[in-house]
Amino acid sequence: MSKTSEAISTAVNMEDEPLFAEDLSPLTTGEKAPLFQLDLVNGGIFELGSVLQSGPVILSFIKGFWCPYCVTYLRNLRQWQTKFKKTSTLLVISNQSTETMREWLRENPMLFLFASDEKFDVISQFGLHAESLDFSKPAVYVVDMDGTIKLAYFQRRTSALQDKLEESVGEKS
Repeated sequence: MSKTSEAISTAVNMEDEPLFAEDLSPLTTGEKAPLFQLDLVNGGIFELGSVLQSGPVILSFIKGFWCPYCVTYLRNLRQWQTKFKKTSTLLVISNQSTETMREWLRENPMLFLFASDEKFDVISQFGLHAESLDFSKPAVYVVDMDGTIKLAYFQRRTSALQDKLEESVGEKS
């Protein structure tokens, strides 16, 4: 088995493992989110401080498009997004390259924003860099307009997450 295949196999199997290794210390609810800037896959720039002026921001950190759990989650998120886009901005962050993300999005169009953090700058600021496997630990944050983390979600990304997001951005129907 190649090193890449082994890392992917390990990463996929981690869905059943404890949520955080001892080397991770993720930001949690009530803390201030770091203000950051990332280049978007579509060529624009995402600046958290500026975007927060328009409403809350949902930040979704994923391992990558090679992870079947992440792909399933993104497809679910595409369905859930209609409930959130009126009041919030949704950004998906991965350490995969911009070009890899563009290629995947050409085949799987999504309306929300995607950004590459290949150097793990933002991923590390949120305490999510799984250094031993060199990818981001999956997490979802809702950052309120004042920069406070209103929701930090590290569980499996199922309909329970949809309910939490609806509660956090005020869109529960």
